[in-house]
Amino acid sequence: MTKIKKLVINLTAATAVGASSANAAVVWDFNDQPGGDNGWTAVNGAAWFAGDGVGAGQVDGGGIAGYFGDINTTGATRNAHDGAHVSFIYRSPTINFATTSSTDPVLEFDWFGGQGNQGGAADFANPAGVGTGVTTDAGLKGLALLNKTTGNYDAVYYDPTNGNGVESFSLTQANLVADGVSLTDDYQLDFLESDDGSWGWTRLNQVRLDDNAVAAIPEPTSLSLFGLAGFALIFFRRRK
Repeated sequence: MTKIKKLVINLTAATAVGASSANAAVVWDFNDQPGGDNGWTAVNGAAWFAGDGVGAGQVDGGGIAGYFGDINTTGATRNAHDGAHVSFIYRSPTINFATTSSTDPVLEFDWFGGQGNQGGAADFANPAGVGTGVTTDAGLKGLALLNKTTGNYDAVYYDPTNGNGVESFSLTQANLVADGVSLTDDYQLDFLESDDGSWGWTRLNQVRLDDNAVAAIPEPTSLSLFGLAGFALIFFRRRK
């Protein structure tokens, strides 16, 4: 069963204020990196690097007349901030928590912005619930764990406050399991935003993972060379 979790800072031991460090760590840093996607992909909407993290962009011609920033007529994508924009889903490379530390934090992330009007929005169980259209009403924004086997979000963590500076979240393997995450399935992280209006934005600054959460996959070129070398060895032995 999909489990959706709204985090409140003072009610969960899985949340900590102030940056910490996941067990050894893969670090995806979105600060001051225009175009630096860290292998993440915008599967819906446009990414905007604002110098203090990545958030939703508003493409040229996007927006609503007379509404939080009006129509974007810059000729380029700009920071959506409070303005109406296409629902944003920004997706990470594949991760797996099976061999991560059983005691230390295995997933940490920093973001800032606001809770906005997401308090009145319905939870969703998978990416389809985020929608693909322009945000013109209450929506959600947060970091979701997408189960690649089921296509569902097994846990979603939300920004709980408005304008409270950078907030840091720290989760152990036990926290994730308690929230509904499987240790046998592969996942991708979805940073999403389908909100607008005052404080209707959040920017993701950094994600830190236990080093064992990301499996090293040989490059296709290396795999091809390895296969060719093996074939050549077999052929050589047969010729002898």
